[in-house]
Amino acid sequence: MNFDEGIDRHNTNSLKYDFNQSKGKPNDVYPMWVAKSTIK
Repeated sequence: MNFDEGIDRHNTNSLKYDFNQSKGKPNDVYPMWVAKSTIK
């Protein structure tokens, strides 16, 4: 395994990486997701 090599996931029907392209937005925007969590 080579952990220094990036994997291009564009055009793999991934919502995270293909969302911008399907909505006509720039492809150079890094996808960032926020997970909601409840902390007590």
